[in-house]
Amino acid sequence: MKNTITKQFEKTAQERRRAPALLSKSNDQWKALSWIDYAGAVQDFSRCLIALEVPQGGKVGLMGKNSANWFVADMAAMTMGAVSVPIYETNSGPQIQYILKHAECCVFLIDDLEFFVRVQPYFDELENPCKVAFFSPQDQEHPLVTSYEELQLQGKAVPVEELAKRKERITPEDVCTLIYTSGTTGPPKAVMLTHKNCLAAAENVYLTTRSANPSAASCSYLPLSHVAERTVSIFSPLLDGRPVYFIGGWERFQEHLAEIRPTLWAGVPRVWEKLHEAVSGYMAAQPAHKQKLIKWALSTGLQANQLMYEKKPVPLPLKISHKAAKGLVLNKILKSLGMDRVETAVSGGAVLSREVLNFFVGLGVWLQDVYGQTEGHGTTSFATREAIRFGSAGKPYPLVKIRIAEDGEILVKGDNVSPGYYKDPELTRETFRGGWLYSGDLGRIDEDGFLWVTGRKKDIIITSGGKNITPAKIESSLMSSPLVEHAVVLGEGRKFLTALLTISMESAAKFLSIPLEEVHDFGVIASDPKIRREIDAHIQKVNGQLSRVEQIKKYTILEKTFSPETGELTHLQKLKRNVVAEKFKEAVEEMYSA
Repeated sequence: MKNTITKQFEKTAQERRRAPALLSKSNDQWKALSWIDYAGAVQDFSRCLIALEVPQGGKVGLMGKNSANWFVADMAAMTMGAVSVPIYETNSGPQIQYILKHAECCVFLIDDLEFFVRVQPYFDELENPCKVAFFSPQDQEHPLVTSYEELQLQGKAVPVEELAKRKERITPEDVCTLIYTSGTTGPPKAVMLTHKNCLAAAENVYLTTRSANPSAASCSYLPLSHVAERTVSIFSPLLDGRPVYFIGGWERFQEHLAEIRPTLWAGVPRVWEKLHEAVSGYMAAQPAHKQKLIKWALSTGLQANQLMYEKKPVPLPLKISHKAAKGLVLNKILKSLGMDRVETAVSGGAVLSREVLNFFVGLGVWLQDVYGQTEGHGTTSFATREAIRFGSAGKPYPLVKIRIAEDGEILVKGDNVSPGYYKDPELTRETFRGGWLYSGDLGRIDEDGFLWVTGRKKDIIITSGGKNITPAKIESSLMSSPLVEHAVVLGEGRKFLTALLTISMESAAKFLSIPLEEVHDFGVIASDPKIRREIDAHIQKVNGQLSRVEQIKKYTILEKTFSPETGELTHLQKLKRNVVAEKFKEAVEEMYSA
């Protein structure tokens, strides 16, 4: 494949021309940026980056909310031969600084001055000069940040011929983006993705989700620092020309969704949970007879749709009941949610609960879990309408091969697979072997070719919001207090992180200024007001160094310690995470149910 993101983008722009590409809400009106104007904006901003002296292969940090300007800046970096480095809006100052330094970014693009203010105290630690500029019009000013208007003027001075030369030098094997994702220990890993990787991932999505509907549309609202969002919203529309709508904050999420009525809808479990909660809240406020009707309709829909999805016959009485359920209840709920036109609905990033899955299947939404990882450019398997099995992760995409190693590890191969990690040849050799990506996940493939993911070889936590969290580094920060002997961070598939803590009796004695021999009751120490206040202050301090999704929202001080004898630790004092989670599951559930 000799194509590049740049060539495919320009080809689609020429073919689609005045068709809408990106739509944003302004003054209660949806305003469209056409494909040809999108291409013009990308060309102009590419020249702006050249004016900022970004070299071929130079790294461009990009931080901001989902918007047409974000898409333009991202595409411009790739168009002029640079490497786009997206950064989560929730990252702390030290985390932003680490990425800018590790990637050796020569430019940091932002759409809010607060992002620069957040990282400015750490800017002197950067080894290479890094210019800062706004990638969209802003009222804010700062002497160290180039305004959007000034940047546009600088770009106009760059000859179009200079940009053309750079485009010609781009090859499919060139890295076009770095995605920073949590590692098992230590700092985040930088996954390199090439033009070939991005186009292969886009083609996989296109081949499995393309719509015959001339008014097909999708929404961009998930973090663009996540590779799956860019695949669905930026790269795959280069093949099908699908317009993308930008949804604002959650306060207008459902309102915008109902207006857009997308045909393709991708979300992490937390989004599906919120939609489920909205309908559940509505149900709870209804009279008893209406609640009974809605429950009957959902139950009827679940029975009928499961049979239809699995290509099994639906008995005539159930068909009749299902038709009535749709007319009386289900179609109305779908329309109120803005999901009455959805043809493809996916949930990824973490496992979706069976309760939520059943709810949407009952409504008639073809909702399926997908499987993948950043190293495979997002999703690598997917359940289509032609091949569906509930509970599985579907089958490999058309351009992807998946096999299971002898130890049960899932291996992935295809043009979508990354060439490796930036500045980490050792981890690259360990993870990418013989053309196969060793995923670190465990699974099996059944006799019909469906992939079933059964566990993880490593301890990465994936929240219900789809964010990958490295618990080890948070636990290390928690244990930096002399009072905390052990810390276990939990949150797999949950809305937020919690922690189980044990107290060092020796440190507690010193802190309370009492003899150690008088400190013998863990329960008394765990409930001591002074200890509690100190732990509260310590967790607040730790949270200040973490992004929002990494912060500890609740914690429990256990009335005991961990040891090899009681089973929580190995004889080498390594934590048995699963043992702890099981042993103290009541304490864990209490934190999440409160």
